[in-house]
Amino acid sequence: MRVIAGSAKGRALIAPAGFDTRPTSDRMKEALFSALGGEIYDADFLDLFAGTGAIGIEALSRGAVKAVFVERSRSASVIRENLARTRLSGEIIKADFRDAIKRLGSEGRAFNVVFMDPPYDSGYARNALEAVERYGVLRPRCIVVAEQRSNDPPLDPPSDALTIYKIKSYKTTRFTFFIRETDESEETS
Repeated sequence: MRVIAGSAKGRALIAPAGFDTRPTSDRMKEALFSALGGEIYDADFLDLFAGTGAIGIEALSRGAVKAVFVERSRSASVIRENLARTRLSGEIIKADFRDAIKRLGSEGRAFNVVFMDPPYDSGYARNALEAVERYGVLRPRCIVVAEQRSNDPPLDPPSDALTIYKIKSYKTTRFTFFIRETDESEETS
């Protein structure tokens, strides 16, 4: 596992031993960031269920201004080491995703891009979509990407505020891209 592009291109990343963490493959990272295009540059990036931190680190390497990594398991220490290996910096929140999102919202923090790769078969993707919307951590025109197994039931937006604008399916993985719709009063404030 390595950083694919940008300022930390080629730097190796580590993953914890065992099967608790399922890092997104380099091939899938490349597909994800190709689909995101220029949305990463100058973005505030939220990496939910961050695991090794590989996705948020890739975003930083490709020009994201900030990255917040949310991970409740012991792999939070792996994120710290991977940031050090790449000489990048980010904020690590070791907490349950719901508590972290609620805290970020109460602090008035919002993001341009949110990526979530919850444990398969957990039902957390739907819960995380609802939480990022409920607690106000999405900026106008924010992109939210949910990674799932390709044969899992598709995710529907939790409300009219999020709209699916793209689905990318691969052999074993599916990325669903949501965009936060805004009204004119949000865009002018």
